[in-house]
Amino acid sequence: MTFKKLIRFVFILFFIVGMRCHVSAQSFQSVITHSLSSGDINELFKNLDKRVQVSIDSKTGSYSNNQAEIILKNYLSPMFQKRFFILKQGSAKNNDADFYIGTLKCCNGEEYKVYIYSRNVSDLQLIQEIRIEKK
Repeated sequence: MTFKKLIRFVFILFFIVGMRCHVSAQSFQSVITHSLSSGDINELFKNLDKRVQVSIDSKTGSYSNNQAEIILKNYLSPMFQKRFFILKQGSAKNNDADFYIGTLKCCNGEEYKVYIYSRNVSDLQLIQEIRIEKK
């Protein structure tokens, strides 16, 4: 293999890997947005880590993913979500963690600020922390 072919191969490899990570982050963002907008939060629960820090209106605790799912369902199910949109998102310097900050608007006019912190594990984004605060 010539040097030019090697450089071309390495460039293409990095491009493909970079696109895969970008698509993965985009699809996770879509899961968050769709789950919280539609009220169908079961898809979001598939991405909970083994332990999840849950904060709802200044009540905080560390729970197993099953416990966190029950707590979040009990809190979010009575709400009639209208729209969720992400205001800000970012990644850690080494791309092993991401955060999303958004606003959840409900049909009754109430608004909530939602923070989601996730870490990247084997091409999966696992939610480690969810905070929901009434505005």
